[in-house]
Amino acid sequence: MSPSPFENIRIILVEPRGSANVGSTARAMKNFGLSDLCLVKPIAKIDEQARNMASKAQDVLGQAAHHSSLESAIGDCRYVVGFTASDEKGCLTRLEFDAAMQMVFQDAAHGRIGFLFGREDWGLDHVALDRCRYVTQIPTNPLYSSLNLAQAVLVVGYSLFRLAHQAPVMKATENISEDWFEAPVQYQV
Repeated sequence: MSPSPFENIRIILVEPRGSANVGSTARAMKNFGLSDLCLVKPIAKIDEQARNMASKAQDVLGQAAHHSSLESAIGDCRYVVGFTASDEKGCLTRLEFDAAMQMVFQDAAHGRIGFLFGREDWGLDHVALDRCRYVTQIPTNPLYSSLNLAQAVLVVGYSLFRLAHQAPVMKATENISEDWFEAPVQYQV
């Protein structure tokens, strides 16, 4: 039996600074069935604040691997996808977010894929981005694209979870009779 795609997705936090963010990331991962958390040169400690924010995801937090280099964290990954709000062009292969999630969901059945997230204060640096085969950006308000680390992981986990549990989605206009649009709206005060 092949492993679940969720088993082959590694969430990699590069130099996370806030213990609350690390705990919240573990919780976000567990919400959507992810469990492989990797911390590269963490500044944050796994302390009481991290454990409190992890809520019932202390198992994910407690199993988090600690690495002294990015190379050792990604060594067994088929490839790495970096998440960045930066619009730098460079030679990076950029993927639209939904396309990236679909690709990873399919590829993870064949081996480990790393999802790389940078420091809370400046994101991924050029050295880390150079290790990524692909980069993507979570769609946000273009006037304020900065997400909290755990929020970004939550969005990614949710996107993968939806792919795994796809159900037909009814369009707003399906199964609604034409006279529904004509009916006056009644509000009760």
